[in-house]
Amino acid sequence: MNVEVRPFVCLQHRRGLGGGTASESRTDPEDGTEEARKGVLCARCGNKVTTTDRRVEIDGAHRHTFANPHGLVFHIACYSEAPGCRRSGQESTEFAWFAGYGWTVQTCARCGVHLGWAFRSATRAFWGLVCDRLVEDPGAGPDGS
Repeated sequence: MNVEVRPFVCLQHRRGLGGGTASESRTDPEDGTEEARKGVLCARCGNKVTTTDRRVEIDGAHRHTFANPHGLVFHIACYSEAPGCRRSGQESTEFAWFAGYGWTVQTCARCGVHLGWAFRSATRAFWGLVCDRLVEDPGAGPDGS
């Protein structure tokens, strides 16, 4: 069975290195509709990483653009959960893009490609996933499958 996937569109919210305090809010309705629960997949292998109903706004936006200390630019989208990711390495607070948060590298649980970072504070966690490494599954049903 072939599943048609479309590239994950990342509208950019420009940010530089560092950041302010991260505040969170939901961006999508949690009504369980098919539109609200589309799968967000690894672009490399098709592994289901999260669903669109898990999108959150951090510092007033769902999507952000950051550069790391080496000058690599990442366009990320924020999610409250990403069960299709796997932690890689130790947590760090160096060069944190969100003040008060530590981060860990996150890879695809199936193929191991780098998908982004998990950000954790004393009270919250969210995942910042690299937009061009994700695709949205247009065929996902109400249960997200």
